[in-house]
Amino acid sequence: MAPNPTLIVLIVIGLPVICGTLIVLTLLILNAMKKQKAGSPSPDETRIIQELHQSLLRLEKRIDALETIYFENDRHQKGNTRNENIR
Repeated sequence: MAPNPTLIVLIVIGLPVICGTLIVLTLLILNAMKKQKAGSPSPDETRIIQELHQSLLRLEKRIDALETIYFENDRHQKGNTRNENIR
């Protein structure tokens, strides 16, 4: 049985073309990603990061205040429970 000429053409010409195309596309994508990483952040990105940082600082202060209130109330309630148990 003789090999199919279409299959031979596909293997000899098509497969190297497909592999070469994939390699070139991969290299282009990697170069684009490197350029994107190397660039400095835009002014909008910088502003957004600064706003997020300020918001996180405010959130940390609020959490500290809530912890203080919670532990003071908890300590106060435990003190009342102990006083009732003593009576």
